[in-house]
Amino acid sequence: CGSFERMIKLPTPKNSTAMASTEPHALEVSPSSELTFTLTRATGQDATPRCSLTLKHPGNTDEHLAFKVKTTQPRRYLVRPNQGLVAPGSAETISIILVDKDKQVLLQSFDRLGPAA
Repeated sequence: CGSFERMIKLPTPKNSTAMASTEPHALEVSPSSELTFTLTRATGQDATPRCSLTLKHPGNTDEHLAFKVKTTQPRRYLVRPNQGLVAPGSAETISIILVDKDKQVLLQSFDRLGPAA
């Protein structure tokens, strides 16, 4: 097998109503529960494991909404852009990139343990 997928679960907000589109100051997050990286043994820029997250302003207020994306493992995952503003009715795509060193560690774990790694 030349590649495998690594899923990362997104934490559920403590106040889940804050994520509802009926709230005037809430961004819609997609995907809402998990991010998936596909790891391959290929090298180069195109082989860098990455996924994206979309933050959409529902447009129910005329104000720009601010965001900041944080990770519990900042040395493993790069988030670009990690903060910014979303204009009413628009969306911002966030890239989450797995650093190459950790890609290699995960592939080695996969070789040793199989898909359960």
